Amino acid sequence: MPIPTRLTEEPTLKEIERTLSALCTRALRSWWIIENGKTLMGLDCARAHLVANPQDERDYAVAVKDYLEFALSEMGSPMHRTILEAVLGLGRDEWRTDEWRSKTAYERRKEAGRRFRGEGDIVAPGTIRQVYERRAIAELAEIIRRDEKAARGQPSRT
Repeated sequence: MPIPTRLTEEPTLKEIERTLSALCTRALRSWWIIENGKTLMGLDCARAHLVANPQDERDYAVAVKDYLEFALSEMGSPMHRTILEAVLGLGRDEWRTDEWRSKTAYERRKEAGRRFRGEGDIVAPGTIRQVYERRAIAELAEIIRRDEKAARGQPSRT
């Protein structure tokens, strides 16, 4: 397997959002990141989470998972964090398993909707996908863009 190349130019917010949306459909399984997460695998902020001697694309996929776990911890909205943890398969130990990540996007969004408001009303999986997941992805994309600017030594204008 080839080693993913570093992106020479920073991706736009829309490119980051599209990549995150694609990853939400099948969660953070290594093969899915390799297939749909090239943008994230090429970022300096994600590459900072690589093992000492990366051997192949799988090491880069793991670095993306580790970086996204870190980036999610920086989110201001706990509800947005909950959605993305459930949908991507991060956060709670049971969500980091292959079993959880292999569930359908509908099932993962259903659980996100159950936990979205804590003990309050349940939010439908379709509403999670169409409304709240988009907002959460936009917030995470801003964090990723900020981190990438910092990793490249550029001032952040947010």
